[in-house]
Amino acid sequence: MSDAKHTPGPWSFALPQNPKTNEDALDVGIFADVNGELKVIAEAFGQVNYTNFAPARANAQLIAAAPELLTACRDLLDAFWDMSPLEYAKSRGMDSMSDAEGERIKERARAAIKRGAA
Repeated sequence: MSDAKHTPGPWSFALPQNPKTNEDALDVGIFADVNGELKVIAEAFGQVNYTNFAPARANAQLIAAAPELLTACRDLLDAFWDMSPLEYAKSRGMDSMSDAEGERIKERARAAIKRGAA
């Protein structure tokens, strides 16, 4: 997308190793191809007490998925923009959805897109 201010996806993450202990470090690098070179564009860290690596990995996975999540949110909003809440509900295998709930879903998607594209 030409108006995107963020590094274009796809992004990936890697688990670095502590050179002194050869164990996984508690921070995780998030990488993207920048002009043909793999560059660290962000890092995710674990718990403040540095005893639990799982949150850093989970944070990195979520961050690395951000470009795809933003695109998917835009695509969903585009696909269902003109549908009534009832049409949308039926397309999702649900019996019904109120107009208000449909608008709340659209508003959450708009807010996520705005936040992700800021």
